[in-house]
Amino acid sequence: MPRHVGRGAAGHRSIPGGVLVVVVASIGLAALTSGHSDRGLVSVTTDAGRVVGTSRLAIGVTHAQHSADAWGDPAAVARARRLLRETATLQNQHVMGFGAGNPEPSPGRFDWSSLDARVALMHATDVTPVITLCCAPDWMKGGWPGQTDWQRLAVAPAPVHVKDYARLAAAVAQRYPDVKRFQVWNEMKGFWDRSARRWDAAAYTRLYNAVYDAVKAVRPDAQLGGPYVVLDSWRAGEHKTRATEASGAWGGFDQRPLDVVRYWLAHAHGADFIALDGANGRNKDGWAAGPFAGCDAFAAAARWLRALGRSGYLLARTLPLVWSEWTAAPSAEHAGLNQSNAIMASCMITTLRSGAAAVLIWSPEGDRSGHGFPEALWTSTAHAGGGRPTPWAATQRAFRTAFPPGTALLATRVVGGPVDALASPRHLLLVNRSRVARRVRADGHELRLGPWGVRLLARGSPGA
Repeated sequence: MPRHVGRGAAGHRSIPGGVLVVVVASIGLAALTSGHSDRGLVSVTTDAGRVVGTSRLAIGVTHAQHSADAWGDPAAVARARRLLRETATLQNQHVMGFGAGNPEPSPGRFDWSSLDARVALMHATDVTPVITLCCAPDWMKGGWPGQTDWQRLAVAPAPVHVKDYARLAAAVAQRYPDVKRFQVWNEMKGFWDRSARRWDAAAYTRLYNAVYDAVKAVRPDAQLGGPYVVLDSWRAGEHKTRATEASGAWGGFDQRPLDVVRYWLAHAHGADFIALDGANGRNKDGWAAGPFAGCDAFAAAARWLRALGRSGYLLARTLPLVWSEWTAAPSAEHAGLNQSNAIMASCMITTLRSGAAAVLIWSPEGDRSGHGFPEALWTSTAHAGGGRPTPWAATQRAFRTAFPPGTALLATRVVGGPVDALASPRHLLLVNRSRVARRVRADGHELRLGPWGVRLLARGSPGA
């Protein structure tokens, strides 16, 4: 996925000493209140003369079954759509499933109504639309024409119908000419080889190549990527299918999805981005080092891809990394929204620093309290009073507006406590990775960061 236009050179100017720190937003209720006493003093300093990188990250969402759809409570839907405009640079919708019906119930007979509605939602909220070319109508996978068995959504097209699916993908691309970005398939659905106990990378790549060729034939401007494989991981020290080439204190990636990426890179007819699916080190045996330490899994994947680029996989050297599904979950299944917000913020800092080009977070709509996967942007729009922002909504807005693609990243130093910091010439984002409040001295100015607190500060020079 190509870079988006970033801010101009004026946004990257050096800032003289004596930085004035102004609170822009306290993100999450925990940033304001505390049931615990403060502990110690955390020092956060920013080196305005040392640029350590540039943000490439565009942040967005993938719509699922429930979203800001017209049939929800009108006031709740209106609030949710405002949040979409404010927080998401990208929005993604699947062709079939996850809020969209069967687009071709019988060969040559199309029903675009539900997909049209979701594409219209994306356009109405003024974002860059993305379409995931998944999943397949039943008649392409052994079912009867005119029938849809949603229990078989995860079944891949039969080999004899791969070209039929490619033609459907081309029809989608032609119907929505203003959609430029397309992800090919989802999580290798239907491509597990039970006998070999591994993913059938060759079968997936045949589907990918058929879709790629068909879409490029009718839309040369379209940008396509894959393989959208899940980077499962194992606890540190586990063997069997653990990949020592991509590991850390959080564990190591399963070798089998890495093999899929290698095969696809070597045999794809072409690509415009690499699509991956991953989480913050939560593995098949539980947590190895905790959810915050697990954030390094996102950076480890980027390091591994760069290493592939140096070892002969040319596409890995040049293609942007897109996280088609990005999950930063807490260790407790029912953690509070503020804790989830802090973990997601910390992992997003790691992801941004790793050089990722885009992140799509699953399902912007949560339940009545805002819990999602793990935390949504707003509460359910099915009820009056819904569509209310979660703590993560403010955090995602902060990443989108304060650290968009093209933003210079400054060196930071944190001493005295579990606080993360991300700095640009204009902003400083702080994350308290603990359940107790912290006193923080940021660039010489003291403030209080509540338990699991996330806070965005504006940076500027006196008199500027």
